Amino acid sequence: MTETRPASAVHTLARAVPSIALRVVAVDPGDAAELAREGLLPGSLVTVATRTPLGGPLVVNLGPARLALARALAGRIVVEPADTEPGA
Repeated sequence: MTETRPASAVHTLARAVPSIALRVVAVDPGDAAELAREGLLPGSLVTVATRTPLGGPLVVNLGPARLALARALAGRIVVEPADTEPGA
């Protein structure tokens, strides 16, 4: 039997609300190497610091680092609330 997560618990980083702790669940394979160089891997804990207007980049806190991610790229990063168990 396969467990499913509530649809509201899993979404993309582009849809995330600022200041909510999130866990990265998956990244698009085409972006994985670039994101790994920045330390953004499945299992990483992140928060959206700011959302720039008009579809601009998101500023994301990743540990002590802050990354600016294009909204399209953030739309290819799947996240869930950090208070859920990994893989639950």
